[in-house]
Amino acid sequence: MLKRFSHDGLRVLPGTNLLSGFAYGLLLFCILSLFPHAAPVIFGTVLGLLLVGKIDAPGHYLGVAVLFSLVLCSCSPACVSAGAAGSSLISNPLSGFSIPFFLIILVANLFDEYVNDAWLDAGKVKNRLLTGFLGLRPVLEIACFLISLYSGLWVIWLFILFTDAGYVGTTLLGEKLAKKKPKST
Repeated sequence: MLKRFSHDGLRVLPGTNLLSGFAYGLLLFCILSLFPHAAPVIFGTVLGLLLVGKIDAPGHYLGVAVLFSLVLCSCSPACVSAGAAGSSLISNPLSGFSIPFFLIILVANLFDEYVNDAWLDAGKVKNRLLTGFLGLRPVLEIACFLISLYSGLWVIWLFILFTDAGYVGTTLLGEKLAKKKPKST
């Protein structure tokens, strides 16, 4: 939905772009805190999107800043010792970070973005079925599924699966909202 607010000019309320960015940064941090094994897919995806320039609007910047600020704060010695002193629902969001999984996910994400930009957006793929399939960015999905199959950490695949389903759903909702015209009085 943030894409609709920032790129397509969909306006619901002033500041919705920034509010959405803040909310998704906070939501990603909460997911990391509750499911730290999702760290490779979250950071691999965010870094990949940063590298290819897809994070390019104020709301996106705020979301990434909120995420990284909260992660850094939660990993500070003061925060870690305070969390160890009492029982906490929130764990260290980096405790599930795996460099090999992160690198695999980062490369898969970069490949999918390259295919999307260099082939699909450029109109080099003429087959509608293949265009539809590649438009789903399947390499990242497959990489996450294989990592989950190998490691038993199904949160990795479920995270990307639900994130992509949410992206498709909000894109469809945004398109529907953008087509509505205000009633004249």
